[in-house]
Amino acid sequence: MGILPEHLDLIFEEYTSYSGARDRSGGGLGLAICKMLVAEHKGAIWAQSQRQGTTISFVLPLQPGQSMQVLPVAECRIDAGAGL
Repeated sequence: MGILPEHLDLIFEEYTSYSGARDRSGGGLGLAICKMLVAEHKGAIWAQSQRQGTTISFVLPLQPGQSMQVLPVAECRIDAGAGL
């Protein structure tokens, strides 16, 4: 099940959990730590959620010191043949 849209902006904050009573195995630090690590590398991290589930994505610059420019999803071009 995905994360409700009103919670998406908050999931990267410390001690935040939106799994409710279903799962309390974590302390709500995982995504906060990810956000800190990505920020230290001058990257960007974000979440997209649909009813079927949530996707967490991040980008990092190829070169140290290079700034990131993340385009809105509607403007992103995906080349399925490019591979990773």
